[in-house]
Amino acid sequence: MKMKHWILAVTISFLSTQAFAENVCEENDCSDAMKSIHRAADYGSAEAMIILAVGYANGEGVEADERKAKIWMQEAIRFRNPQAYHVKSQWRRNGTIFAQSEERADYWLDKAIKANYAPAFYERAVRNLRANVNIDEAMNLLQDASVSGHPESMYLLAQLFEESNEHREAARLYMHLAVKNYRDSAERNRGYARHFEQSDNEEDRELAAQLREYESMEVIVVRSIEGSPMDTFNDMSARLEDSFYRRKTTGTSFRRVPPCGSFVSACNVIYDRERLDAAASTVREFLFGM
Repeated sequence: MKMKHWILAVTISFLSTQAFAENVCEENDCSDAMKSIHRAADYGSAEAMIILAVGYANGEGVEADERKAKIWMQEAIRFRNPQAYHVKSQWRRNGTIFAQSEERADYWLDKAIKANYAPAFYERAVRNLRANVNIDEAMNLLQDASVSGHPESMYLLAQLFEESNEHREAARLYMHLAVKNYRDSAERNRGYARHFEQSDNEEDRELAAQLREYESMEVIVVRSIEGSPMDTFNDMSARLEDSFYRRKTTGTSFRRVPPCGSFVSACNVIYDRERLDAAASTVREFLFGM
């Protein structure tokens, strides 16, 4: 894909690599949910560990405590959690909990990228595009993250396609994003459907029909995922507690051992842990992404 670098810079000028979200525990009592998450972390959930690290860093659901934030971050990293690599990169870059260091921030960002963590792909791509360096690498990272379903990468890539007049590729990305009701993707999807319906090209009309089909799917899927932040938070804490605190024994009496089936702790029972896809700096971002 050939593009002028200045177009890339203009397109991403309004995008931020760090999300800003309201504190999910600001107007709700998160104490019970955080207790469940704490138990899950004690019994080996790296996902719970990183949530605790962020919670203690921000004072979300627990009293702010830098020492505990460091401890839980180190535990999550010990479990080789890619999300922990990414959050620590952000902390190092911003001087949160740990001393500010661009070099260490890049080190942890590289670790997250090597672990195939899509939000880290997105951050590196945006940084490259803003600095107008390694553009080919940035585009490859965005495309790889988009294939994995990372919405921020898909949306930015769609905009870049639009800037380069590659409208079919842009439309296909907006089509998939519309199902998730991501930003203004539904509106853009409808606009492309109308545009291609007026084309004399058979391929364009076929694409328009596909866009309309996804447009009708949007209402069904979006309604099914609606819920309050607190409901989502409680559901997460219950799932983590059930998966780790109440799980069957793995043959050791020690807490905080890796779950069965992980690459550092083999055993007969495999736990299929769900992973969150968020470059999070607050607990809320772990629930809803960037």
